[in-house]
Amino acid sequence: MNFMGNTSNCTKENLVFLSKVFFDETSSSCPVIVRLNTNTSGFTQQLIIGDREIDCDCDCDCGCGCRRDRDCDFNLCNAKFTVTNSCVTITSAVQAENSTFSADDVTVDGFPVTDLDFQNGRYFADLSGIMADITRCPCTPRCTHICDDHCDCHRDCQKDCDCDCDRDDHFFLAEVPGPWELLFTIVLEGFVSNGSCTRDFRLCIKTRNDSTGRCPVTVRASNNFGVKCVEIPCQSQGIAPALRFNFEGCAMLLNPVITVNPARQEDCPSRDVTVRGNLVFTPRINLQVVRPSLFAINAEEVDVCCDNLGQCDPCAPKSHRDCDRDRDRDRDRGRDRDCDRDDDRRDERRERTQSPACQCCGTNGFRF
Repeated sequence: MNFMGNTSNCTKENLVFLSKVFFDETSSSCPVIVRLNTNTSGFTQQLIIGDREIDCDCDCDCGCGCRRDRDCDFNLCNAKFTVTNSCVTITSAVQAENSTFSADDVTVDGFPVTDLDFQNGRYFADLSGIMADITRCPCTPRCTHICDDHCDCHRDCQKDCDCDCDRDDHFFLAEVPGPWELLFTIVLEGFVSNGSCTRDFRLCIKTRNDSTGRCPVTVRASNNFGVKCVEIPCQSQGIAPALRFNFEGCAMLLNPVITVNPARQEDCPSRDVTVRGNLVFTPRINLQVVRPSLFAINAEEVDVCCDNLGQCDPCAPKSHRDCDRDRDRDRDRGRDRDCDRDDDRRDERRERTQSPACQCCGTNGFRF
């Protein structure tokens, strides 16, 4: 970090590198259909039976929670569920650990990226090795053979680098081999009838992802993602841009069927149910083109103990530095004394929270 002093208001114009986003786009691939059966230990479920009776015959001693006996449980033996509304939310869509997804599967204008890394749920593709192939900034001759005196090779770049030459002609392609690992939540709503009563219900099913383990649903399918007109800036100060992307998706459940778990039929009323249907998963990619760019930020630096910069800043009030030194000496001697009664409450709070020894000039943060 470099800075240029500004003595007018005790602030500094700091030059810092920030990751600037030059391009941001989302693209979808072909949908994938997979059979779903929640009758495994990899799912958690919550079934809520509503209090409102749609149709109840209380003359038959049904014991189903009629108005005269609201505390009894709704008996799900031989119950029939009718789904009127369904919703699926994908919370995570990543490549499985045994996936062969690598840098060779990610190309720009047909050239594989230099390197591919995965950090914090996102992929980072390095473009430093192919910048000369996918851009003409700085302008370079098109021919690559050794020219003789009659060669027609010439520089035909129409624009300078600062004019965004060839930024709109790049094609990004990611060939994702799979398999996918999905974490999702399914919510089904409708009404359920056990022959005597009919009530509303709400069923929430989640793929298990807690302290007991992570149990994603594996989808064995490959998908291709293409994004056209990707804007890629030139290499600046030896720093090349990079691709940053992650996968997500949307899903829907076709023809869901809810049944009471046969293993629990003898334990009525039961809340253990199974959902079967076809899960339609449409994967998406969120693509960004980023590059560290130099920004001049006019701001006041916060005093942080032992950061080797700013602790002896002449802009910092002298009373603060004296207070810190006196407070440290008093703490070492076992005495509790106020270092400056004229400081406002904000300064007092700052002094109480700064327990480490702050850096003095030439001591590099150590207290002698």
